[in-house]
Amino acid sequence: PSIPQQTTKEHHTQIMKVHTQASQEYQVVTGAVGGDVKLWDLRHLKASVQTIDAGCKKPTTAIAIHDYSPIFACGTQSLKINISNFSGETMSSIAYHHSGWMHHSSWTGSRMSVRCLAFHPLKPWLAAGDTDSLISLYRSEDDRKRAIIG
Repeated sequence: PSIPQQTTKEHHTQIMKVHTQASQEYQVVTGAVGGDVKLWDLRHLKASVQTIDAGCKKPTTAIAIHDYSPIFACGTQSLKINISNFSGETMSSIAYHHSGWMHHSSWTGSRMSVRCLAFHPLKPWLAAGDTDSLISLYRSEDDRKRAIIG
């Protein structure tokens, strides 16, 4: 189709991510530079169903939404990645300090200024690309423990 069925505007900054979740037939998730993430019901696009503050300082430079879990990640120019759920709770944060990447909560890896993020569709892994041409893989602490035990 070449003509939009419906157009709406709620974000006040540039939209960087539009994602349809494989696990939710009628749900679309959008994320904007201003750090807001919105959930939409495709059957009722006049207004978003929910707005979530991604917890990232502005400007947000990258957003990833998981296909099957109600989580998303956002990265910023302030050298930070937040992983949050659709309730708006920050589950984990990864931040850069002068001595290297400092990891908080349950994810581990390394990073610089975040430019792109992607979740593995089936595993609790997050890949990130940065301005220094580095790619890093973050794994949840639970996944790392299972790998050591198993």
